[in-house]
Amino acid sequence: MLMYRKLLPALGLLGLVAGGAAQAAGLVAAGNAFLISGSTALDNQVKAALLLPSASGGPCTAGTISVYVDAAVTAPITGLTKAHQTTVVCTLAAAIGTAPNQIAAGTVVAFTKESNGGSNEGTANVATATALTFFDATQTPAGCAASAAIAAGFYYAHQQAFNEFDACTGPLIQAVPQIGLADEDPALFNVGPQAITAATIAKLNTTPLFQNQFGLAVSLNLYRALQRAQGLALNDTLAAMPTLSKSAIAGLFSGVNGSWADILSPSGAAINSSTYTNGVTVPSTVYTCRRGDNSGTNVGADVYFLHNRCIGGLSPMTAVTTTAANCGGLPTGGGAYTPENFGCKWAAVNLADVTFGGTGSGDVASCLHAHSVAGQFAYGPLGATSKFDDPNGLEVSGETGTNHWRYVAIDGFKPTVEGMANGTYDYAFDNVLNTNKTLAGTALSVSTFLGNLFQSPTALEDIIVVQTNAADANYATGGLLDALNNAGIAQNSPIVTLAELQGTGGSPVSAFTYAPGGGVNNCQRPLPVGPVLTKEQF
Repeated sequence: MLMYRKLLPALGLLGLVAGGAAQAAGLVAAGNAFLISGSTALDNQVKAALLLPSASGGPCTAGTISVYVDAAVTAPITGLTKAHQTTVVCTLAAAIGTAPNQIAAGTVVAFTKESNGGSNEGTANVATATALTFFDATQTPAGCAASAAIAAGFYYAHQQAFNEFDACTGPLIQAVPQIGLADEDPALFNVGPQAITAATIAKLNTTPLFQNQFGLAVSLNLYRALQRAQGLALNDTLAAMPTLSKSAIAGLFSGVNGSWADILSPSGAAINSSTYTNGVTVPSTVYTCRRGDNSGTNVGADVYFLHNRCIGGLSPMTAVTTTAANCGGLPTGGGAYTPENFGCKWAAVNLADVTFGGTGSGDVASCLHAHSVAGQFAYGPLGATSKFDDPNGLEVSGETGTNHWRYVAIDGFKPTVEGMANGTYDYAFDNVLNTNKTLAGTALSVSTFLGNLFQSPTALEDIIVVQTNAADANYATGGLLDALNNAGIAQNSPIVTLAELQGTGGSPVSAFTYAPGGGVNNCQRPLPVGPVLTKEQF
């Protein structure tokens, strides 16, 4: 249930709306505002964890939570999951840390997550104390167009009720993040103008969190062509999911396979031949929709498909062709801010880019969608919390939706959390929380608290995404704890079901580990711990 209310800035009552909501962000003391940077793929886990009830480990007292976002007002409301700036303000339900670095229960605090770049902003910027743009939670919010009372469970199953203020424009500050999040360990951010060094890594304390799943997505029209070529039904169930080989995908990412004529059906015909495109003429140009080099999603694809960043001298990923003039949202100043390194916000002009690099997962999804609608084949990596639409669509004129793309199987193995838990799908990496070794005081206490909170099994259960448009109850994607997780939570015994991963008789734990020796190393091949299945179950 949602209830919109008129904003009350003139009365200084922001956040003090009915129901005992939290104080306004402008009333948070400077020492009680905490800044989180980095991975956009982890945004849902961060928000789900911060909004957990205190009985489940969440920091906030019930009835005191206000959330300020820069996302537009929509109907139905989607601001929390679409924002590039998010500030959660609440009263602490319990003390964080111990004296003298303790924040007392009853203190009003603010947690701000910026989502403007990628995982390297949760790595290099933390290590080098380089400032980023954040909402300033010590000032009264500006430009907020509306508030809405968000019912418990609206966004995430265990989420507390809160008041959401959309379309906020600031105030914005340049500040050094205290806590950084990244999809992989620091050593893998070794490409481009912000390539990390051993000296930079030595400045960081790194805490492993959980395994984030990724998928290889293709434009809807390519998905249907693959189904026709592989003799599959034209629907969105797991049983009808087509596959691409890992080597073929590597050829696409490297540019070695520079034409769709290089991707053949079992009978040897090009995948873009009219037999498979329903008679539509599809050009042979391979359009790549990926992220900028600083993104953890892009790092994961580079490592998983091309083995780059772990070994030198290998084929690089095909370069972004977007010009700076056509790169929306590119910060000024040059240096690290290039389309290749930072990425761009998707716009119609980018349809001409053979290789587009996005700043966020939404830009990659928009790129795939646009190429599908335009009658062009495209592919790219996506985090597994994204959702497609246009169920059973065939990409004919006038179809609804804005996410005309689908995940494909890799070497026959399908991207599900059940596959991760049963040991058949391993395109996933251990993500981490980074802090500078100089961090001290209450900020250090908060980082320790969040490092534990972001591994919450309850929050992980909440971010398992069922692809409802697939009409297949087993089609669920998301993230799971490493098999050798810090909390010592045991794996489930195969055959693992979705119900077990969502907390019914089991826990959200992967079959694999990237930390056999204790520390995370995502160059390590994922190693199964215990029994695993040998065949795809769906």
